[in-house]
Amino acid sequence: MRENEKLVTIAKFENGFDAQLAKIVLQREGIDSVIFGQDAAVSLYFTGITHIELQVLSGDVERAQQILARPAEATEDEDIDYNE
Repeated sequence: MRENEKLVTIAKFENGFDAQLAKIVLQREGIDSVIFGQDAAVSLYFTGITHIELQVLSGDVERAQQILARPAEATEDEDIDYNE
């Protein structure tokens, strides 16, 4: 973690699957991120409370938001390694 940078929430999700997909997209672009609240959302699912946040370091916020805002660009001939 870079010194003196705080984690900032850049997206909120209703399920862990979508949060993980966004994390993978950012990781492929060289941006580290963390998912916050996934365990609580799973534990409290029956209550309808789901609050899963994707967070990045403050210096990566703008670029990460731009990356997540663009449409998916995967093609049939693109090699995707889901074990990254």
